[in-house]
Amino acid sequence: MHAANYKNTILSRLAPETIERLSLTLVKFDLGHEIEYPGTPIRNVIFVEEGMASMTTTFQDGAQVEVGMFGYESVIGVSALMGTKLSLNRVYTQVEGCGYLSPRKPHGRSSGEAGCSRGLLCGMFRRNWYRLRNRQGAMQNTIWSKGLRAGC
Repeated sequence: MHAANYKNTILSRLAPETIERLSLTLVKFDLGHEIEYPGTPIRNVIFVEEGMASMTTTFQDGAQVEVGMFGYESVIGVSALMGTKLSLNRVYTQVEGCGYLSPRKPHGRSSGEAGCSRGLLCGMFRRNWYRLRNRQGAMQNTIWSKGLRAGC
């Protein structure tokens, strides 16, 4: 498929050679489908085409807070491109849809990861990753400093 035919903003801007290296497979997601869970291996990088997914973080007392949302302008599992092997958060679908899956290789790299460190794709991922991590830290600080708990 040519890059211009993708609904995902990131995929639509990639060169055909990069798309080919990603070894994309179309997958469908039902409502509530769990994509990542804390402490489990990140097995795929997923480019969302339709639908929406949420990322939550869980506190020691079991309370959860949403720290990110994924739509057609997003990719799930970007931390894997920077070396993270285990998920730090729960990611699941809030609105059913579909996306393209790029599997991680057994040695821990995704199909498109080789040579990515110098490219636009990794630069975008890194900026968004740091932005997300900062937002997540701020949310945790707010919850604990104000004594907020789920269900209050």
